[in-house]
Amino acid sequence: MPKKREGRPGIYLHRSLYESAAFRSLSAIDIQILLRFLSKRCIGSISGGKRKGVKHINNNGEIEFSFAEAEANGWKRSTFSNSLQRLQQLGFLTCVEPGGLSQGQMKRCTKWRVNVAAEDEPGQPWMKWVNPDANTRPDADERTANLKQFRKMKEKGPPQDPGAALSHNHGDGHPKTMGTESGGPKSSVSRGPGEETAVLSTS
Repeated sequence: MPKKREGRPGIYLHRSLYESAAFRSLSAIDIQILLRFLSKRCIGSISGGKRKGVKHINNNGEIEFSFAEAEANGWKRSTFSNSLQRLQQLGFLTCVEPGGLSQGQMKRCTKWRVNVAAEDEPGQPWMKWVNPDANTRPDADERTANLKQFRKMKEKGPPQDPGAALSHNHGDGHPKTMGTESGGPKSSVSRGPGEETAVLSTS
């Protein structure tokens, strides 16, 4: 029987995460910082109860990511601060305990909770985010319908002038006469340059 390979540390991204509107709105730097947060999670399994074997984050709410660490990885303080703000607005991060000076005047790091579950669970905060610009842009179906309508109008050509339908010239240039075959009153409509003239014939 083949031996099972031992698991290796890494990050597993569920499809629901990277296909979400919140994730797609992130910048490249935002994604790098989010991945660094995900790598700081300690994932374990529930040992008993109905959820036995379900993976969960053991250190969630205790995750630290200091400005000094961000600078050591090449991110400026302003860049790192802006990304943290966006990640919180989109629901990926929650600040549990702000950093600062403790009672003994010792600096303490901010404590973070990463709102990306180890399992692909519904109802995560970032799943609820909706792009405010989505309603102002026509979707693919609407654009396709508009294009089809434009092509159909182009095939029909420009709308005909109602007056032109009443005047049908013969090859000799004279307007076609409409009337009764028994020699009754006949009428015709001829078009001159920029005007319409109605002619009534009693012959």
